[in-house]
Amino acid sequence: MADKRYIGIGKETEYGSAVAATRYGESVEAVKPDQGWIVPSPVSKRSYQKRNLGPFRIRGPIGPFDVEPENIIGELLLATLGSVSTVDKGDGVYAHTFTPADSLPSYTFRIGADLIERILAGMLSNSLKFSFRHAENAKATADIVGAPVIETGGNLNTPTLSELQAFVYHQASIEIESVEKNTMVYAGEFNINNKLLIDRGDLSSRFWNTKRYGDLDVIGKLSMYFDTETERITVYFS
Repeated sequence: MADKRYIGIGKETEYGSAVAATRYGESVEAVKPDQGWIVPSPVSKRSYQKRNLGPFRIRGPIGPFDVEPENIIGELLLATLGSVSTVDKGDGVYAHTFTPADSLPSYTFRIGADLIERILAGMLSNSLKFSFRHAENAKATADIVGAPVIETGGNLNTPTLSELQAFVYHQASIEIESVEKNTMVYAGEFNINNKLLIDRGDLSSRFWNTKRYGDLDVIGKLSMYFDTETERITVYFS
């Protein structure tokens, strides 16, 4: 049943209303629901006697997975940054430029898990991390969060997965002060973090009915060689 494992993702037109997947990929995941039980401490007995359902949330990582031209990476970039412009370069090639926006689209994630398709509607991308290293494929990991509705289940799909190869380390281009420095870099990573206020609900219900955003952070690091002292000083003080 291993061929029935997949990640499907589709952009929603209404927050929390499930849609069909438009992109599929192969990835490990650890996305879990949490009922957030409220359990008061007992006094008269040592056993717990009462409990209430607390804030329901769904959260977890998708990945790490190899970054490919036609898998879920494009939708995850849009989910994380919020805006995209596309230019047709001809011969079926398109250039996509993703930029930060003040609001983020919600997505339905469909996770094929052997016997059932888990349907997670109203999910947002809290963070997206890219990493690249010599002799490895480029990789990405997304942390998704949400819960305007309870997770549901459906029949497994038979998705068509892209046959294009993943991006490789030497396809990256690293520039410092407009000068390419690929020969100096052997590894790197950067993380886009939306800091969604998933733990701050409101009094309307136990679900996360309103999308609330934090500050956008982008943090990265490079692992580099320095062939001369001049290179070291230039990078440190750029």
